Amino acid sequence: MTQSVDVAIIGGGIIGNTVAYFLAKEGLSVAILEAAKIASGSTKAAAGMLGAHSEFTGNSAFYSFAKESQYLYERIRSEVEKLSGIAFEHTKGGILQFNHQKGEPIHFKGKHILPEVIRRSIPNVNVPQDGGFLFTEDIHIHPIKTCYAFSYAARALGVSIYENTPVFSIDEDVIQTPSFELQANHIVITAGIESRSLLPLHLSGVKGQCMKLEAPGVTLPYTLFYEGTYMLQRVDGTLVVGATMELDDSEGITADGQESLALIAESFLHGSSQFKVLDRWYGFRPKTIDDLPYIGLIPNSTNVYVATGHFRNGILLAPATAKLIKDFILKNDISEEFLTAFNPGRGIATYQYN
Repeated sequence: MTQSVDVAIIGGGIIGNTVAYFLAKEGLSVAILEAAKIASGSTKAAAGMLGAHSEFTGNSAFYSFAKESQYLYERIRSEVEKLSGIAFEHTKGGILQFNHQKGEPIHFKGKHILPEVIRRSIPNVNVPQDGGFLFTEDIHIHPIKTCYAFSYAARALGVSIYENTPVFSIDEDVIQTPSFELQANHIVITAGIESRSLLPLHLSGVKGQCMKLEAPGVTLPYTLFYEGTYMLQRVDGTLVVGATMELDDSEGITADGQESLALIAESFLHGSSQFKVLDRWYGFRPKTIDDLPYIGLIPNSTNVYVATGHFRNGILLAPATAKLIKDFILKNDISEEFLTAFNPGRGIATYQYN
């Protein structure tokens, strides 16, 4: 028997669950189809940094989108936490971007912090000669707990969630799974790197390995960050260190990756590579042709949308992505800047239904 919904979302990570929450808030009937478990893909490998400024590389569309997403997190956090009963573990303090090359910060909102000031705050810090730039708005959240918060909040609003339900094919408005068919007026593909199994996307996976350390006596007043590597402190006092950047599609933790993580840890905090390792994990970041995500209606389709390719910024960009997909489906006004920057046509071949 074929079931019917207004919107079917394929992929149950942070993007899919946040999209579901935003759409359910509009009164639409929504179903999430997840091939494995909620938050089991790249979401579980993320750090959870909301680094609109620290991740800025000069693209104005990215910055505007990231700032909007930071604002949306602040606006909806209390409601999502209340509906779900799960806290985001929202932290304050910001991100301190180390400055190994003397000069101006990559973004003008950074406040220059001298190395002696940093050393007073963090004993044993391995601070560069010119200190760093602090972005106080760039806080972090717990990625898995935040994903579950959106998921539980979406359920509370009537969203149906089907785990262990891979999608075999899409035929116009009908989705085929192993156990049932689902008819949907709109289909949103948010399956991260696995989106390329359903769409002819130019999308590559960048493997990242991370680790969690026991850190007795260590207090970080802010996240330490340098060129995609970081050390941050969770609310339970543990340190998260990441992440490697590997153009490698092999599964599993590697010795080389863990050696790299030990070096990353030492680059931020002397002696931290000797801390007890509590956990190790890895994931694959979905990377597009230009490092900006694909978000929108796919070419030659009237009802299939994609929201993937967020690379290192899936957690950061989840609410803004959800709002953008909502605006597409409800035919709300969308800025030309976002339409152009995130147009899926940049990285997709001519689409035909499977």
